Amino acid sequence: MRLLARKGPMIEILKILHFLAMGIGVGGGFAQGIIGRRTVAAEPAARELLGAIQRRISVGTAIALAVLWITGIWMTYAIHGGFTGQPTSFWLKIATVAVLTLIVMAMGHTAARAAAAGGTPPPGRMAALGGVAQLATALAVVLAVLTFT
Repeated sequence: MRLLARKGPMIEILKILHFLAMGIGVGGGFAQGIIGRRTVAAEPAARELLGAIQRRISVGTAIALAVLWITGIWMTYAIHGGFTGQPTSFWLKIATVAVLTLIVMAMGHTAARAAAAGGTPPPGRMAALGGVAQLATALAVVLAVLTFT
């Protein structure tokens, strides 16, 4: 099985991993947004629990995002021969995913700092970041469809 074959089992495996990671990432992003909004109005004890849940989701989302980057770059080389000649929609998608990556990193950093201080992440910040992540995710999916269909 060639690692850069344009067709065959390796590409199918990469696509499966890519779509599974996208599902985990999208689900995690939406869950973060929902939990962030609920945390704003929650009692202190509930905030602690919701913060712990957000930290767990953040780890899964970060791993999924890493898998998306790896499989996406791999498929770009395997299927399209690299980045040269990609349409504008491809580069807009890459920029959107880069922004999404920074948002996920900011959410993880915010949650980790709060945990290290013995507290919970600021609910307003997490809700805002989650909302932007949802928009970036939706835009990335739209741009992927426009690019690859």
